Amino acid sequence: MYTSNDHDLTLRNNEKAISARIARLLRELANRDEQIKALRAELDNRAQKQASLESDVPVFRSLIENAQAIFIITDTSERITHILGNTMGILGYTADQLLEMTRGNICHICHPADAPTLQQRLSAHNRYHSPADMRLRFRDVAGEYRWVELSLRPRYDSRAAWAGYQGVVRDINEQMRAEQLVRSLSTAAQAVLQVATSPERVFQVVTEQLDDLGLSGWILLLDPDGKTVRLVQMTTNHPAFQVIWQLVDAELPPLPLDDLPGYAAIAGRKQPFWAPADKALIASLLPPPIRGLTVQLAASLSDFKTIVAPMIHDDRTLGLLTVAGASLPESLIPAISAFANQMTIAIRNAQLVSQLHEREEQYRQTQESLSRAERLRALGQMAAEVAHDFNKILTSVLGYADMAQIDLQEGRIGQLGSDLQQITASATAGADIVRGLQSLYTRSHPPAEFVPLQLDDLVRGALNITRPVWEPISRPARIHVECDLTAPPCVQGNASELERMLVNLITNAIEAMPQGGTLSLATGAQADQSFVQVRDTGTGMTPDQQQRIFQPLYTTKPGTGTGLGLTICQDIVQQHKGRIIVDSVPGQGTAFTVYLPNATTTAGRSPCSSGSETASLAPPRRILLIQQDGQIATLIKRLLERHGYTVSATDDYQHALAIGAEESFDLLIADLSAAEPTLLPRFAQVAPDLPVIALVDGQLPNDKEISRNMGLRAVFAKPFRHDDLLQTIENLWR
Repeated sequence: MYTSNDHDLTLRNNEKAISARIARLLRELANRDEQIKALRAELDNRAQKQASLESDVPVFRSLIENAQAIFIITDTSERITHILGNTMGILGYTADQLLEMTRGNICHICHPADAPTLQQRLSAHNRYHSPADMRLRFRDVAGEYRWVELSLRPRYDSRAAWAGYQGVVRDINEQMRAEQLVRSLSTAAQAVLQVATSPERVFQVVTEQLDDLGLSGWILLLDPDGKTVRLVQMTTNHPAFQVIWQLVDAELPPLPLDDLPGYAAIAGRKQPFWAPADKALIASLLPPPIRGLTVQLAASLSDFKTIVAPMIHDDRTLGLLTVAGASLPESLIPAISAFANQMTIAIRNAQLVSQLHEREEQYRQTQESLSRAERLRALGQMAAEVAHDFNKILTSVLGYADMAQIDLQEGRIGQLGSDLQQITASATAGADIVRGLQSLYTRSHPPAEFVPLQLDDLVRGALNITRPVWEPISRPARIHVECDLTAPPCVQGNASELERMLVNLITNAIEAMPQGGTLSLATGAQADQSFVQVRDTGTGMTPDQQQRIFQPLYTTKPGTGTGLGLTICQDIVQQHKGRIIVDSVPGQGTAFTVYLPNATTTAGRSPCSSGSETASLAPPRRILLIQQDGQIATLIKRLLERHGYTVSATDDYQHALAIGAEESFDLLIADLSAAEPTLLPRFAQVAPDLPVIALVDGQLPNDKEISRNMGLRAVFAKPFRHDDLLQTIENLWR
């Protein structure tokens, strides 16, 4: 049964519980009050920091905007979201203008040559989130491209996720210009070394090279005593330097070095010097007579920097090189000093070359005196050798003449041909010796022997005489002959002499082309003279060789030449009151041009011009002959040439194809007996309109590749009559 005591106990217990709860709540309230105080303190602290940061923002923004760099931030798609920094100082744009121009992509302001590389590297870095450093060119507000260095680093958000790039763009335009200038100076130094023929030429090239690099410069040389100096060269690419050069070059003699304190100090220290071109520097470098121009020159050259480098050889100062320019940083001192050293070497080399030339001239004069004496001795020796050779030749001629008489008396007619051939060969050998001796005396034909001659006809005659020398069938190296014959007015002369002169010139030209080349012959008129020119693409001659080429016994072909051919040519030309000119370049060829007076009648017209010009201009028919049998080739060639045709013969089918592709022919005569089956079809490809006459041992081979599309006009089975061949050829052009 529930009693009052139980009720009281319950009440007491409830009171205790409530008291305990109240006490706990009071403690919690006290703790919350402490937390609120702490939060208030934290908020106050953060408010103070925020206020401090807000006050520092203008300072940091000013630092960023005045830094010599541009800061960019990109997102993960390479789009630029922020641009800060000294955009005006580097590229000339505001940050907003630059952001609008790039439209979020930095490649839009990149040089076209650099943009693909930049895009490629950005894509690669986006895949691997790696740093990127590169040098490239950005377009500035003036439309010019400036070198910059772009450094990109990955950027991460608060969750450590890649958020794009943050980058810095630094201006390195001056640094790149300096590096390029150093490379250019090195190239210029090499150019200076290559022209060390005379000191004056070195001075000229030095200033030209500096001018090409956009720099100004001048050179002062010290006299051997080291106490006086003279200005030897100066660029005139700036009005100020034009004035200085005019004044110094026209009026000033060599000056005492002490009158130029700036140069005197540098020459004494033997160390290069760099400084802005201010009034003090200019005054120290100008000679007293024109030092009054200091103020005007300083104003004109206010943005110029100057480097003065001593030119030192064997620990002695030979001179001073001064280089000035608007973009000439102090870092270029080593490059300018190296350039001055190279110039010093070139000057010394040029001085040595000049001394060597003087000694060579002295040696040449001495050598010529000795050579004249040696030639006299050689002439005596040659006379003895000629007498010995003539004795052998005459012995042979007389012997075979006696044998021919005996054969004729005894009725052995068949032996006469062989005897006559031997006599002809001996007489030819004797004629060659006589031609060599003709340079030793002067021969002149009386005017009665001179007749009007057409130079074109003489050229054709000389080519026919020398044909065995230049014809492809007789030479391993191919000689290509070109003619430009214009039927000039006739000349008065001796045909055999002028033709022999041309034969000599043509032979010399061919011998000058041992590896093959082009032989060009041309005729023309100039004022009251006609000329003929023989040109080759051979080895050429040096200036010294050209001066001596007409001397007797002088030859450029030791062991093979006699040294008489060109002397004979000059003798013949002088007999005809003409002149011969040589023009030659080593490695490029030689041209001999012979000028002869025109032969005119009283009416002033060429006496050989009527009717002959048209005939001389009519080109002969050209025939290409392919024949492996040498005797048959010779017979056919002689037959055709006797009837006015021009024949090029060869025994090589591949060579014939090459000739047919390069030159123009009117007819192909080909021996198909041993030819490969595709010869004529291949000729049809290189010369589709060329008519063909085939020579065969029997019937034409039954091969469709040969008989189809090959321009075949006739087939001759061997043996055949030469008259039939001639008649067939003549019918082709009727």
